[in-house]
Amino acid sequence: MTITYSSSKDIPLDDLITFYKKSFTETPRPTQDKKRMALMLENATFIISAWDTSTLVGICRCLSDYSYVTYISDLAVHENYQHQGIGKMLIQHVKQKSSPDCKLVLLSNTNANTYYPHIGFSPHDRAWTQT
Repeated sequence: MTITYSSSKDIPLDDLITFYKKSFTETPRPTQDKKRMALMLENATFIISAWDTSTLVGICRCLSDYSYVTYISDLAVHENYQHQGIGKMLIQHVKQKSSPDCKLVLLSNTNANTYYPHIGFSPHDRAWTQT
């Protein structure tokens, strides 16, 4: 198995929706709204995706100013492909795409809280959200 990485936003929408339905169970994305999912893909500053041939197995969807911060709005690896370094590689590609001084910020998924330190993240006690 060879995993390839892409920075193209040319991801089939149905593949993306299927992947998101399986990957984001704790914090679901609006997968029932195809138009909104298409806008999430289109309006991201950049996306790094991981592929096993033509199967989407990982994604990192980002918003960035390329100067101070890159916000990782989605980071996920298909459960059958976890523990193979794919998440770490996605983050490395994000770092390469962002500037060297750019900090990476993400909102945590409780199920992955023990994972984030393994890929270089530290917890932050001053984050707030509004829905």
